[in-house]
Amino acid sequence: MNREQNQQLGEIIQEFIHSYITSNNNIRSQKVFNTADEDTIAQLRKIGFPKKGRPVKEVVDGMMKNVYPHQAFMQHPRCFAFIPSPMSLFSWLGDIMTSAYNPHAGSWVQSSSASFIEGEVIRWMCDQAGYPDTAGGLFMSGGSMSNLTALAAARNARLSEQEYAIGIAYVSEQTHSSVSKGLRILGLRGDQIRKIPSDKGFRMDVSSLEKAIMDDRAVGMKLL
Repeated sequence: MNREQNQQLGEIIQEFIHSYITSNNNIRSQKVFNTADEDTIAQLRKIGFPKKGRPVKEVVDGMMKNVYPHQAFMQHPRCFAFIPSPMSLFSWLGDIMTSAYNPHAGSWVQSSSASFIEGEVIRWMCDQAGYPDTAGGLFMSGGSMSNLTALAAARNARLSEQEYAIGIAYVSEQTHSSVSKGLRILGLRGDQIRKIPSDKGFRMDVSSLEKAIMDDRAVGMKLL
């Protein structure tokens, strides 16, 4: 883009930021959950996949009118107990800065400072959890991917590749669905996933778990 186009884009960004901050300051007067009506969905459907691009201002205005207002506002003071974190201007600024510079912390050469900070944060979190100095970790995009990664680590620690077919995983009936999905992605069959009943306090029934483990061991299965 030339200098004039850059300046125009900068003005659009400034207008967007001002509009967003104003809206966020008035969040209490808005509904927590906002679903798009049929007319809005019809307008979005008409857009399709155009062969030619549209002016940036037009696209931004369309997003502000027909997309962003129709969602659950996690930062709303009456929004409770939902997995996505509430938005804050501080986290928003961090995302803007990260997106602008787009550092790749995959190796020291690609982004030494970001890689160092990542390592320091992971080390701090390990210390808070009381883990030993040998502990480490990595950041994931969310809970489902974290569960999948942890399950893969557990499988590799407990089973050899030749034993994958005889591994058994135990979950309670209260366990999040992402765990069973993760196990299936890793290649476990449905009959390798044991769903153990829970008691009135939603805790896994230990007696049922013990019996399931003994029965599986008796036929040569291995615990994951």
